Amino acid sequence: MHDIRTVALCAVAFIGLSSAVSYGAGAGVTGWRAYKFGMTAAQVRAVPGLEWSGGTPSSEMYLRAAKKVTDGGLSYVVDLHIVDNGLAEIALKNFSKSPSFDICEKKFLPVLARLEKTYGAFQPKHPEGVNQPVAGPYERNTDTVWKQSGASKYGEQIQRERSSPAASWMIAHVAEATHESNGHEIYASAYQEDGYDDDCAIVIIYRATAL
Repeated sequence: MHDIRTVALCAVAFIGLSSAVSYGAGAGVTGWRAYKFGMTAAQVRAVPGLEWSGGTPSSEMYLRAAKKVTDGGLSYVVDLHIVDNGLAEIALKNFSKSPSFDICEKKFLPVLARLEKTYGAFQPKHPEGVNQPVAGPYERNTDTVWKQSGASKYGEQIQRERSSPAASWMIAHVAEATHESNGHEIYASAYQEDGYDDDCAIVIIYRATAL
């Protein structure tokens, strides 16, 4: 099973780049706070309030806020991805202890509600569902449960993996939803593996899909 921090840093294994559904009205997606898509690294660093580490000049740069940022009551690690000298992605990641995915999901729902209030309704990232079963000594299958919170809809994927028929199933849950406007996307998710008591990951990604 995937290491949860690796999964979350990659925006969860299911994220992909697809999915276009109908979205509710709300504020346009232009970035996060004062950090707008298309800004150069110099412009990012010039914004008052946060200091950034990393950023070796190249066609792709990664910057991380020197300290965690509180947003909507949660404390996040904030990473920026700059491509061709323009800010293309802003990722907020919160990790916390949770005895079960049910608790993790309850932490996710206020995040989704706050995003919905600002931007409009969210929809499932993969409205067609996700299932890529693998048979043989190594087995994997995924079920999707459709859910709604407020005006937003999201899918909870339940992924089961085991290395052999004699091995125990390892189970991971991911709830995810997306919103698009102005040619850009906000992706929100919660991820946790069963049996881990400190690995609830809440991830929000602001992504420029067109610059």
